[in-house]
Amino acid sequence: MARAAAKTKVKAKKTKVKVVKSKVKAKKTKKNKDISSKGTQTRIDIVKDIAKELGTTSTFVNEYEEARLAVIKKYLNADGEISFGGIKFIKEKKPATPARMMKSPLPLLDGQQFKIPAKKKRNTVKVRLLKPVKELVEA
Repeated sequence: MARAAAKTKVKAKKTKVKVVKSKVKAKKTKKNKDISSKGTQTRIDIVKDIAKELGTTSTFVNEYEEARLAVIKKYLNADGEISFGGIKFIKEKKPATPARMMKSPLPLLDGQQFKIPAKKKRNTVKVRLLKPVKELVEA
């Protein structure tokens, strides 16, 4: 009888065992701000990197960018073409196109016709990379 009582006590002890979940918080670590580790760069990231390289503030770099865009705009409106920092900007004048009807190229629509609206005369900018920038990309 003593054995039976001992067995029931052991069984009771086994069922009362609680599983304690540990609450471990992950430490917040600073991410490595290496340029190659990031996918796409935002404008702010680029401004900060340029400021760091030049040893100036990001506000100075922002002012420089605004001035550079103003100069590019001035030359594009005057000449229609400017080369700046390995990039060539070319102003293109696109003529107006009249409205027209077109058959659908999709096989599911069985050649149904739809209207393509007219477009106004407009100016666009074409951007070309010059040789120094192309060499940077290839390297």
